[in-house]
Amino acid sequence: HLSCECGREGPKLGHLQEQFEENREFWRQRLRQVPLHIPDGTYVGHSTCNDYTSALGAGQKVLSYTYYSPWRDGIRSYRNEGPTDTKQRFLSLLEPLAQSAKTLYPGWRLRIYHNVTVEDSQAFFSLCRLYCQHEHVDLCDTRQLPGQGDLNTRFPVGRFWRFQVVGDLTVAMFGVRDTDSYLSEREVAAVQDWVASGHQWHVMRDGQQATMLAGLWGGHNYADMNLASLARAALLDVTPNLRKDYDQQILKDRVWPLIR
Repeated sequence: HLSCECGREGPKLGHLQEQFEENREFWRQRLRQVPLHIPDGTYVGHSTCNDYTSALGAGQKVLSYTYYSPWRDGIRSYRNEGPTDTKQRFLSLLEPLAQSAKTLYPGWRLRIYHNVTVEDSQAFFSLCRLYCQHEHVDLCDTRQLPGQGDLNTRFPVGRFWRFQVVGDLTVAMFGVRDTDSYLSEREVAAVQDWVASGHQWHVMRDGQQATMLAGLWGGHNYADMNLASLARAALLDVTPNLRKDYDQQILKDRVWPLIR
């Protein structure tokens, strides 16, 4: 992360981009394959996280999370008992998540889509420490996502940012999770069963009420990138709304009919 004191060495992005552009027609055809078979680490264009994850290339397995500061705009605002008062709680959960992800999901990366600035010193320090101490953790600043621009301004609904992994060509497989939900061996067993099944989509439930829980589902993009792209559009081509259950409502009304 450019603003953190530590750095990471990866493939030279400029060179990768030049080669990709020189063979654009070849890649345009290749990336239409269903299912998509492509060697891990192959550069396939921008990721939806940062330049480093773009350079890491294809085949990434990602657990996707959001950490955000509440959005305010004149009329709408979060109440006092909302996310502002739980900032310390959510920050304290990130380190255990990083540790458990490394243990329970070996080979997977953990992306955190965020809008933290240097001015928010407590959160900024916590995220940088997490990034510097855990090689598998990637920070995705929603104000400057590759190919997306300033998502924080354009779509200021933090719970939706973690859905950026859907249809991301660098992400073979993903799980969307809640920051305040611990990873468990039971969950991992369910994910392993899903992977072995060959199905493209995985939806877990903790009761009979919700069609899809926003933090308990995942997908295999490469099984059918066309369908993954449709699911991405269904999720993200909507009008921003700060209602707390808006993400789950969109999943139920627009995504579930596509993937069920």
